[in-house]
Amino acid sequence: MNDTLKEQGRSFSAETVRLFTYVLHYDELAKPRTLTFRLEAPRVVVKRGEGGTAPAWQPSSGELMQADGHTSREHVTLEKRGGVTVAVDSGSSNGTFINGQRLNGEAVLADGDLVQVGYALWSYREVPKTLLRGLDAPPPGVDRSYCPEVAELQRLLALIAPSKEPVLVIAETGSGKELIANTVHRLSGRKGELVAVDCGAVPESLFESTFFGHEKGAYTGATEAREGEVLRANKGTLFLDEVGNLAVPSQAKLLRVLEVSQVSRLGGRGPQPVDVRWVAATNAQLFDDQGFRSDLVHRLAGFVARLPPLRKRREDLGLLTARFLEELGVTSASISAPAARVLFSHPFPGNVRQLRATLRSAALLARADSKPGQLELDLPHFPELSRPAVAGASASGAAQAEVEAQGDIKPRARPPTSEELMKVLDETGGNVSQAAKRLQTYPRQLYRWLEQMPEVLEKYRK
Repeated sequence: MNDTLKEQGRSFSAETVRLFTYVLHYDELAKPRTLTFRLEAPRVVVKRGEGGTAPAWQPSSGELMQADGHTSREHVTLEKRGGVTVAVDSGSSNGTFINGQRLNGEAVLADGDLVQVGYALWSYREVPKTLLRGLDAPPPGVDRSYCPEVAELQRLLALIAPSKEPVLVIAETGSGKELIANTVHRLSGRKGELVAVDCGAVPESLFESTFFGHEKGAYTGATEAREGEVLRANKGTLFLDEVGNLAVPSQAKLLRVLEVSQVSRLGGRGPQPVDVRWVAATNAQLFDDQGFRSDLVHRLAGFVARLPPLRKRREDLGLLTARFLEELGVTSASISAPAARVLFSHPFPGNVRQLRATLRSAALLARADSKPGQLELDLPHFPELSRPAVAGASASGAAQAEVEAQGDIKPRARPPTSEELMKVLDETGGNVSQAAKRLQTYPRQLYRWLEQMPEVLEKYRK
């Protein structure tokens, strides 16, 4: 979470669409049932319904019905008040939880909040209307995503894929960059294979041999000919993973191949033409990297695909969880509510890869405690996520990390007055983290108070 109000400014307009996505049910982890609803009515009530656990929308009454025994007759109401959406608990017997924390009364929802209603997990989003095209009409041949940003990226990739335009994927480690390369290759229709190279694992001394190949006897130790990865990818796609790790001399050699579409084997008689689709990926910002050739960056960045980290696409937690459990052969699984709040509110700095590893480990631990045919996950099966945070560890802005990092805070019994809030913000120079500590609350709650005090919010955003 950024520290200053100016950095946290939120913009609402008629082009902003509010989405409420049913992510998963705690008793049906192995069954992907994700559904997205547009909150067009000014007041929406989430309540208990009949039938299956998947929710149903009643537009005439503005009700979202979910058949879940842990949901109250009228559980929580989502009210549009000016430019914000307020969640109001309706006195539910099991409570409403936002980002793993119980809702006391009401609170302003922020973009990306996770809301637990009964044993169902929902995601609240506020997105530009232009991002809905990928959700409304997902292209065939891609893994479905309910995150508007990812769905729109997939729509654009489907348009780009049939061309020869290079694609540069920018994403954090573990976010699934290789899946983007697979998607581009699959949708391209190219007859060759997809060849992946980890650029960080190729020493400078072996760059030409690895990428361009060599003839037998081309150098000491070349006991047999090697084709090279570029030629292997001829008529197909070459995926350069972590391209930012290439040494500067290697960058120059690679640029030459991109420009002339020819390679020369070490010890070979002359250049060979190649027809390669280039997809590169990096977790670094190459456009600002002084150690990387700008001409190579712009040659690779025909289309830039920015893949959000997992903490920014929590709508897909249900689909990903079901997929990883399926890999393990699990067909029926449940998770306790306390464990679910810890798991799904975690910031996952390792992204999708970390979620997969966490679930695989938990499944192994839970099998001894579960009934035959039903995997039952609970807090003891997530020992790393349940441990108290180490002092100084990064929290990434997620609710669970925030609670762990400030575990000594005793929440206030009442919100501050606008005068009290302005006084504390003046004393801390508008630093939200410091102001929240003085007010005995969390930064996320402080933002909710500010949304209800527009005169204070405007003053400190200037």
